[in-house]
Amino acid sequence: MPVFNAEKFLREAVESVLMQDLQDFELVISDNASTDATRSICEAFAQRDSRIRYHRNSKNLGLSQNFKKVVKLAQGTYFTWLAHDDSFASPAYLSEHVRYLEQHPDVVLCGCTMRVFDQENPGKPDDRELSPILPHQDWREARLAFFRWPQPEIHFVLYGVYRRDILLKVPLDGRQHRGQPVATDMEYPILASLCRFGRIVALPQPLRNSRSVATSAACRDMERFSKFDHFCLAFKMRLTLVKIALRVSAPAKEKLKLLAVVLGNFTRAHLGQVPRFMECLKELRREAANLHAVCDERLLLIQNLSKELKRKEDLVASLQAQLNQRSPSAERP
Repeated sequence: MPVFNAEKFLREAVESVLMQDLQDFELVISDNASTDATRSICEAFAQRDSRIRYHRNSKNLGLSQNFKKVVKLAQGTYFTWLAHDDSFASPAYLSEHVRYLEQHPDVVLCGCTMRVFDQENPGKPDDRELSPILPHQDWREARLAFFRWPQPEIHFVLYGVYRRDILLKVPLDGRQHRGQPVATDMEYPILASLCRFGRIVALPQPLRNSRSVATSAACRDMERFSKFDHFCLAFKMRLTLVKIALRVSAPAKEKLKLLAVVLGNFTRAHLGQVPRFMECLKELRREAANLHAVCDERLLLIQNLSKELKRKEDLVASLQAQLNQRSPSAERP
């Protein structure tokens, strides 16, 4: 669990780990020099349960490096990342994934349907079934999805359960642009590289919760970079996918089909998704601002009503006191 200023949702995430029916696990928390109550929460959990190991970085390493840090600190055969604002939806999350990996040695990463909650618009969660990589899919076809840009929602499988020895063989350094770390599409090179070592599948059961927030690192990237920056990032990612595809070991026919996909990425429109995403993000924030305004208005009304009620209670008490002073106690009924 790589964390930074995670006090709001951290307890929920950790409790979802402790409730697992598979008890043979370690929870490694790498704190990226948080400035809120994250440290005290983690230390309290570590004192409570010896399976929890808390590590605090002396300085903020950045998102990608902290994700890499927990992989290096981990010791188990299997590994999964858990974002501090996500949680396991079922006590059987670990046991179901480990069981599948034990039964299918050719699988290097096993994920599941993600139950996504929108933090900006709370309500019924949206279950994202990763259809292209369900267990029954032909891997020769399923693998192609990891080399397409833009990638379908199979990127959620990043938060599945890995064979840790295989995960250590793929690049985890993250992306850079103009000397700045980039969170957007950081899962692409990890998942595409993983395809070189075995199958990636997703179980159909919704065993994991994910929280969608408009303040995520990827959303911040969308806002801080210009269209030209996004063009450059997209071009770099396409080149990266070509390089990884060239290293995939496969029969000639499959290899040619894979290369056709990565080369075809250069002919697809890409900038269109940025303004669409930005417009949706702006609309969500407008709606959130309106909700906050209504809440503030209702809160002010409640405060005023409370003051008026208190004033009337004081008036009643005063009148009662005056009545008591005028009427002798013996004459009261």
